[in-house]
Amino acid sequence: AGAAYVVDSVARRIACVVDSSRKKLRFFDLETGQRRNELKLDVPVHTQPILNTEETRLIVQGRQARGGSSGSSSGGSVFLMTTSVIDWQKAEVIADSRNYLVETSRAQGLRLPVLHNGLGVSAHQEGAFRVVVRNLRSGAIIKKIELEHRLADTSRHSGLVFSPSGDLLAVNLADNRFALFWTTGRRVGICEPQKSAFNRLQFSPDGQRIVTVATDGGVQVWDNHSMSALTPVFHHTGSPEEIVFSADGNRVFVADLSRRGAVLNHGAVRAWDVRMGRRLDWPLEVPLLRLRTFECSERNRMPLVTRAGTVLLLKVATREVVKNFSIAGTRLVQARISRDDQRLVATDEDEVFVWDLETGKLQHRFDPEGTVFHLRLNPQGNRVVTATTEPTVQIRDLDN
Repeated sequence: AGAAYVVDSVARRIACVVDSSRKKLRFFDLETGQRRNELKLDVPVHTQPILNTEETRLIVQGRQARGGSSGSSSGGSVFLMTTSVIDWQKAEVIADSRNYLVETSRAQGLRLPVLHNGLGVSAHQEGAFRVVVRNLRSGAIIKKIELEHRLADTSRHSGLVFSPSGDLLAVNLADNRFALFWTTGRRVGICEPQKSAFNRLQFSPDGQRIVTVATDGGVQVWDNHSMSALTPVFHHTGSPEEIVFSADGNRVFVADLSRRGAVLNHGAVRAWDVRMGRRLDWPLEVPLLRLRTFECSERNRMPLVTRAGTVLLLKVATREVVKNFSIAGTRLVQARISRDDQRLVATDEDEVFVWDLETGKLQHRFDPEGTVFHLRLNPQGNRVVTATTEPTVQIRDLDN
């Protein structure tokens, strides 16, 4: 019958096809091509469905006309707008938000939601002047935050970002500003208007600062308490795709990447010193596969997964590749480094591999009984957590 939209996950080995009626979702196994299940919606899908960061939930937004301009004081049309959070392993809607939108001659557009998986909280944009914070487990609304300024139209990246602790929400606004809110709804502050709009926001590890990337490539770090700029604008010559703070918050790393679908093919990693307010002697050209595990240890060493399926351990101060980790006959897709720099764990989605970083030797390898789509180390570095498609979560003691 044709397809309106398609979204897939290599990690979960699932593809979702929205048929031409835009009311039926069909889920397929990527390996066998067989249809697994089907889900019918009462409101047509309006935009390309997206995945949350961990590729465990499918977010589908719908839109359906519900009347003309007679009941609208603005002379526009009335639409029912829906945002559904779907567990695509089970093809079940686990949370559903509905609201009515009066659309005038200037299109309002739809906004992308963001999920904060650690606390089970979601935030999504409702219309142009409202953010809804919702409990993902119960579907109950925690708070509706009313804004004085219009939300930014972020087509590629979300305009909502949670802090690491999950209690602060950064909101990208349309007038070249961003605002900070507690998830209780109280506003922390708002920055002064800038020359260019923001397309990326990212919190520091301690949640005290925010780094912004503007549409003109400018990178800047802000203080969350005073909402003032801590650094001058770092002018970025490329097109910034991913940003991350170092573990101590003293450096900011920006990656320029070319992309084919959801896979990051290659690019350059650049760095700025936040305290000195200047760019470091970078860039580093790296054939990156993905930045889902783009992170730094306490000693500011960074594991980078290459397109060839190897892991480079990078000393960020000197750009020196300390070690190169690989497994014969397989391609690694995720890597994590312990905070104390003692261990590196990586997965090819079928097995998990653990290396001793001092000796460079492989300590352990194990089969977590399913396809690994999520890999984490605890802060002490002695336990590894895997989440698989079984669905199973396993916690393993690496000392035993």
